[in-house]
Amino acid sequence: MRHIFSSLMGAFLGLIPLGCIDEIDLDSKVPQESKLVIDGQLRAGNPSTLLVQVSRSIDFQETPTTNFVGGGSLKIMDDTGAEESVPEIEGGIFMRSFDASSAFEVRAGKAYKMVLELEGKVYESSFDTLYSVPKADSLSIGWERREVLNESENIIEQFFWKVFIHTPLVPENSPTVPNLRWDFTGVYRFVETPPTSPFVEQRSCYVPDKINIEEISILNREEPTTQQLTNYLVMEEPITHKVSSGYLLTVFQQSISDNAFQYWDKARQVISRSGGFLETPPGKIRGNIFQVDDPSEEVLGLFYVSDVDTARILVRARDFPFGVLGFCPSAPTDAEIDETCRNCLLWPNSSYEQPPFWEP
Repeated sequence: MRHIFSSLMGAFLGLIPLGCIDEIDLDSKVPQESKLVIDGQLRAGNPSTLLVQVSRSIDFQETPTTNFVGGGSLKIMDDTGAEESVPEIEGGIFMRSFDASSAFEVRAGKAYKMVLELEGKVYESSFDTLYSVPKADSLSIGWERREVLNESENIIEQFFWKVFIHTPLVPENSPTVPNLRWDFTGVYRFVETPPTSPFVEQRSCYVPDKINIEEISILNREEPTTQQLTNYLVMEEPITHKVSSGYLLTVFQQSISDNAFQYWDKARQVISRSGGFLETPPGKIRGNIFQVDDPSEEVLGLFYVSDVDTARILVRARDFPFGVLGFCPSAPTDAEIDETCRNCLLWPNSSYEQPPFWEP
């Protein structure tokens, strides 16, 4: 079941194991002591959902893993003093939903913090204020060809598909223009090789895609000079077989506070200097979580709140003025091919069932 929660964290947090805003230590080659990492987000909606992940930092020079830390107790509090406990659904992962009938109210204008008791210590975040998010008008697709370095550090030409958002910046129910952050999830249609027998049906699977976790797409509320974003680039990905038979992209437009924006902006700068979190990072970022009895203990991670609007677009091969080949041979063959071309259910978490919102 761990993969289910990992997918949820991807949608909620981007799965970026970062910490706070105070400093960046450029001496990354010095072995670092394992530190507690607390990543959490309260998303307003119907229902509103809180998800918090507790883990230990890892040595980035080894194979990336997540060392979850279980056995704690968590509660969420608002700025009026109301609080609710949050169950640990799996070791180190806490989750709870709040609907309209819940006693604990989640709405714009209020501030929230989390309190974690773990191993005899109390960890607490600062309050983070929830702002309304504007509703996106639409998404559109473009493409670009440019030179990049391949794994052998040779220059090659590569095609990218690009996602643009069109959205007002002022929410309908609030005069406050929020900072914005965009998260992404995707699922693509994978078509098997046609069977050699005419009596066997050719099958297709729908495969969840892990969007590049190095994409941190944010907008400072003070940056735009108008009240509308048009053709604003929020994401790009290499054009591969994944778009050959359809790719459903979901974009989560989120309001974030100034403190949360600073955190993600620092994270973006770290990625820019290091080339990504899969390489040895140039340092660390401190967030808004501290140990109550010993504030000098370095705790990594961020707790933040956001209102969320969802937009979707189905990307197809016909969106590009050139052919996009599928992964598998398009004609029956007895030749040796990848085993997924005979059985697409071998792709992790794949299904024959077409997902909702997939246009015919």
